[in-house]
Amino acid sequence: MCVAMLASAALAVNVGGALGRGAVGFVAANVGLRALLVGLYAWAWRNATEARPMSARYGTGFAIGAVIWSVSLLTPEPVRYGLWALALLIEMGPPVLGSSTVLSVSGHASHMPECFGLFTLIVFDESTVVITAAVVDTSWRLGSVLVAVFGFALAACMW
Repeated sequence: MCVAMLASAALAVNVGGALGRGAVGFVAANVGLRALLVGLYAWAWRNATEARPMSARYGTGFAIGAVIWSVSLLTPEPVRYGLWALALLIEMGPPVLGSSTVLSVSGHASHMPECFGLFTLIVFDESTVVITAAVVDTSWRLGSVLVAVFGFALAACMW
């Protein structure tokens, strides 16, 4: 979860330059997030048999999307944006086309405490947003990166 949050912060920092010089950072953070998602769906596929159809569908969609996002870095800019659109369409396919697989997975009352624990994550997220906002315009100097990483680590330790 912490790695995903840090990758999300990197994505947010690079989104402003995604259509220019920041494309590599934007795509790298995006692919990192997709890889984490694919890993989580693979874990669910292996460990939760009732979720296998949903996990397979979603994991496959995000894996194909991650490959397309990665390949987009090897293409010139006008084509790159078309590949981004294609990747997003493929990633949106499983939820739209596979709603029956989601309905086949039952919920568990034992997960309610976890939901209440997510409030803590919201507070942690806010700390991450503040840290990210503080380094957006710092040109990624070593000092700025170290402050951001240690600030994030401090918030993660408090969590």
